[in-house]
Amino acid sequence: MVPRFAPSLTLMVAALALPSATLMAAPVEEAAQTASVSYADLDLSGPAGAAALKARVRAAARSVCGDEDTRDLRIRSRIESCRTAALTQAAPQIEVAMAKAQNNQRYAQAGTSNRTSAR
Repeated sequence: MVPRFAPSLTLMVAALALPSATLMAAPVEEAAQTASVSYADLDLSGPAGAAALKARVRAAARSVCGDEDTRDLRIRSRIESCRTAALTQAAPQIEVAMAKAQNNQRYAQAGTSNRTSAR
């Protein structure tokens, strides 16, 4: 029996632990944070599934990196840098997941056509 697993991407970035408004004078520390993005329910062999996965990754980056709803330009810049790093890090994982899905679909189609012609 082949073990089953839920396909997911891991988003890992050095996200900034942003201080609250009352602690703005405190130093900002960096801490590695991760988020897992499941795509077990998506069909990545088509454009709709790929778009849904990319939207989930963007949402995870927002969750990990924080909210831009601030007037402090330094914090806003750090949030944007964090999100950019997260999306850059996730891009190869997205491409691999999509390629596997497309290859699996081609393999399944080839298997179906071989069974049909063998009859």
